[in-house]
Amino acid sequence: MFIFSKNRLIHFLLMWILSIRSVTTSCDIHIPHGDMTGWCKTVGQPCPYSCHEGYKEHDLVSWLKCSTSGQWVPWLQSHFYDANFSVEDLCTPKPCPTTVSKGTLSTDCKAVVGSICNFSCEVGYVRNISVSELTCQTSTEWSPDLRSLCLRPDGLQCPYAVPKGYLNLACIREPGYTCNFVCNKGYQSSISPSKITCGSNLKWNYDLGSLCKGNRLCPDKVHGGYINWKCNRIPQESCTYDCYQGYLKNSSITWLTCQENGLWDVDANSLCTESEAIYSLKATTSTVPRNDLSIVGIAVGGCIIGTILVTVCVVLIIQRSSLRTSHGRRLFGHVSSRCMQPTGQYDTSIVQNHNTNITGVAAPNEPYVHSFDSRIDIISSKYSGLPPSYSQIQVTSKEYPPTYEQVVANPTRFFL
Repeated sequence: MFIFSKNRLIHFLLMWILSIRSVTTSCDIHIPHGDMTGWCKTVGQPCPYSCHEGYKEHDLVSWLKCSTSGQWVPWLQSHFYDANFSVEDLCTPKPCPTTVSKGTLSTDCKAVVGSICNFSCEVGYVRNISVSELTCQTSTEWSPDLRSLCLRPDGLQCPYAVPKGYLNLACIREPGYTCNFVCNKGYQSSISPSKITCGSNLKWNYDLGSLCKGNRLCPDKVHGGYINWKCNRIPQESCTYDCYQGYLKNSSITWLTCQENGLWDVDANSLCTESEAIYSLKATTSTVPRNDLSIVGIAVGGCIIGTILVTVCVVLIIQRSSLRTSHGRRLFGHVSSRCMQPTGQYDTSIVQNHNTNITGVAAPNEPYVHSFDSRIDIISSKYSGLPPSYSQIQVTSKEYPPTYEQVVANPTRFFL
């Protein structure tokens, strides 16, 4: 009884373990180069699968079943059995074309997705120097195009060089073919789309020199600074800038963007401002007054001092000229050199007499200016080369008033 019960217990435990395993064991929803559809992974459940781009499904197996070992196996209803079957064989790479225009693929080339192959050209054609090998892409097409591998010699093709640009690497420069071109940085295509066609005369349908035109560049300098030398200054490009010594950089502006009109998107005069040292230096040397209180104060002070000096000089002249001789005639003294510094030879050509007791002189082409009173007669002139004012005439009773001839003959006698 005990033995029977023991055997039944063991059998029960084995069945329970197998049932638990069937519930907990599952298969991976991903397979090499493919996936199970509908997230199917339960043991014993049949499921379809699909392969990734560039790979094709097995010709005989379209459904799989998850086994108790956690591996995918062909479903029995697929009527396929292979003792050596592997899930690796479900998705296989698709082939790429094997025909090369004017050439052949190397003999070891598998020509399937992922293959990298070499090639050779027929007699009379040369290899495209820009192509070293071919790659079969997931789209089942070669890169580059097989038609661009073997070309005619340059003398039998349209020109290759595009000024300020270049042709697409896959370009076939033979009559009837159309090629794309790209312009260098800082230049843009003058036609749209950017395609040209090789004609039967071995010439392109557009002048190559006119394909790429330069963009309007933004200035390379700003007020008090300059644009970073790495900047191409072409439209839509953003650049940094720096300021010259003595100028301060605007802390709120770091980048400038070149616009289509050839101008920066910010005011170029607001980027670099003069430092206090530069401002002070210019304020003291510039002939144009600045709106600065210190400069205005200096100017006003200078004017006041100048006015005082002129007033003192006039007072001295009046005081000295008030002396008279015993005969009632005026006897003029010397004028202080601080008030008048002669700057050149006196040029006297006019002597006029006013009421026999006032005499003065004037420069050529200048008006005769005097104060007609009993104390002083001041003569002034703007004539070039003359002092700012004449000294008074010194005469004696016999010579007063002097004649024109006397003054011309001996001017130093009458002028101090």
